[in-house]
Amino acid sequence: MDTKQSFHYFRKMINGRGIIQFSQGDQKHHRFGYAIEDQARALILACLVDHKSLSKKLAKITISAINPQSGVRCLTYAKLAKNGKYDHFKEASAETVWGLARYSYKYHKKTPTKLINPLIVGLQKSKYTRVWAYTLLGTVQLGNLEASTYFANKLIQAFKKNSSDQWPWYEHFLSYANALLPYSLLAAYQLTKNKQYLEVALKSLDFLVQKTIINGTPIAVGNKGWWTKNGSMPLYDQQPIDISYKVLSLCLAYEVTHLPKYLDQAKLYFSWFEGNNLLHQPVIRADGGCADGLQENRLNKNAGAESIICYLLAATTLSNLLAS
Repeated sequence: MDTKQSFHYFRKMINGRGIIQFSQGDQKHHRFGYAIEDQARALILACLVDHKSLSKKLAKITISAINPQSGVRCLTYAKLAKNGKYDHFKEASAETVWGLARYSYKYHKKTPTKLINPLIVGLQKSKYTRVWAYTLLGTVQLGNLEASTYFANKLIQAFKKNSSDQWPWYEHFLSYANALLPYSLLAAYQLTKNKQYLEVALKSLDFLVQKTIINGTPIAVGNKGWWTKNGSMPLYDQQPIDISYKVLSLCLAYEVTHLPKYLDQAKLYFSWFEGNNLLHQPVIRADGGCADGLQENRLNKNAGAESIICYLLAATTLSNLLAS
């Protein structure tokens, strides 16, 4: 897979304030500013490809959004929200923990760890599964066994409460970034060796895969209503983040289990970006950008930060695994 053009597009989205949140067509859409979640995800990508100067820059920007008592500012430098509104220990704070923990682990930096520890404490009060999952990915990177066990157990409890033989899942619905949940439990298993984490992660991941492949074509749960238990699954709009996190989760499942089916499934889901989707169109554009979604009759014409980052995370992770 040739990602050179997409990395070029990614770098063009970044200026002195970070990676801009949205595009309008192929132009940066400055009106909506810079989302802290995008800075954290871009930081993870920069660490993954070992780009030290970019990692340092993005870490500095991400750190600047932190208030240990309030969480993080969701938007930085946004015209619509002056300096951004505080997340109050929800998803943006959790993604910040993941990004800075990755940076701290990769480059042996102590300052980010000190700053995010209060965030981890605040995030323990959250009731949201994705908050637990993002935070868990961060605490695993930090090697924090106590916090990792806490957040992993929260996911296990949610699974026990909501799952059934026909619906082995953590909630009564499937929405966005679904594979994040088993992905984080797989990471927790690597740290703790708790076999229950592995069992639940694989059971839920297998269910997700089973329900999101149609006649050999990978799909994502559509965001027009999401998919509620006992309801029907909407097919549009499909988002790159959903496909990307499936690739990441399946790659990790392969690393943990060495079962070839997980590597095969990771490659299948990645092919969604290349045109193996319901529209039979590449989601990656000629300019390297990644379309923001798969709509019923066409690709979303915009290509913002989340989409290009998620594509490159999936591409790099899968490429590294195939090369190992």
